[in-house]
Amino acid sequence: MVASATVVQERARRLALRPAPHRPVRLGRNVKVDLRFAEGWPVYHIEPVRSRSARHHVIFLHGGAYVHEIVGSHWRLIGYLVDETNTHCDYPLAPRGTAKEVVPATGRMLREVIETVGVQNVTVIGNSAGGGLSLAAAQWLREAGHPQPNALILIDSGA
Repeated sequence: MVASATVVQERARRLALRPAPHRPVRLGRNVKVDLRFAEGWPVYHIEPVRSRSARHHVIFLHGGAYVHEIVGSHWRLIGYLVDETNTHCDYPLAPRGTAKEVVPATGRMLREVIETVGVQNVTVIGNSAGGGLSLAAAQWLREAGHPQPNALILIDSGA
């Protein structure tokens, strides 16, 4: 349990000064990764090597209390998901900012993917804090009159 907002803000500030490494690890030879940018923050794009025809697209928003970066187990899950299901996956790193900026930015990123590949081909997976962001972005899309992703999968990483 966190003692106060001040403690959380100080921890986030320290993490920003020395961010954790977030390069892909142990993805296997069947997937390839490139770094792109969307809405001003880094987004890893992972796709299968064997098939260029994959249409389905997953946006994976990870946990980490909105301040921690991706960890090895997330990379392994994404590598497995992309390889086994022949899908593309976008994995944005932890965004900087408040909900006032991050939720609409995430919604716009989702809207762009939906417009590019079609609503039926988009799944959003949110793990822990990423689940909250996934839901908030889907609500932002709804409120703005935009189509919803085909599926929203929210994972509770709690004990």
